[in-house]
Amino acid sequence: MGKCWNGAKALYFPYNLYDILDINVAEKERGKHWVSMKVDLITAELVVFYCSWKFTEKVKLDRFMEPVQKMTPLLLQKSGYFSHLNPSPWPYRRPINHPQNEKSGDYAVYAIKYIEFDMQGQNFELINDATIKFYREKMSINIYRNDWVP
Repeated sequence: MGKCWNGAKALYFPYNLYDILDINVAEKERGKHWVSMKVDLITAELVVFYCSWKFTEKVKLDRFMEPVQKMTPLLLQKSGYFSHLNPSPWPYRRPINHPQNEKSGDYAVYAIKYIEFDMQGQNFELINDATIKFYREKMSINIYRNDWVP
């Protein structure tokens, strides 16, 4: 049922910024911050879409990204489909010109929508606190009806 990897230009996955060691983050807030990861197979870089830049400073994000930067190219090369890619750690970038979560708290829904919109080449302007509630409810109904295909 999967698609062929030949010709793939990017891979996507959600990534949780859970930091059990961060004493500055309340226990109830840990694990609630999701980002969207784009593995760009053309430029050999990782792109991090995050809806709440004010939560994580660059130094902290660097720490979260280090294992992903190392493991992703290795896993791709070992898969056999991408043996031509460099297995060295890939750089990452974090674009900041996309909508931010100001008050909704739906980090996971933002992460999923960033992936969906980027895969389709759509502008992120339709992802915002005003529309995210609709997207969350629509996803819930589709999952309940078993007709949601991420």
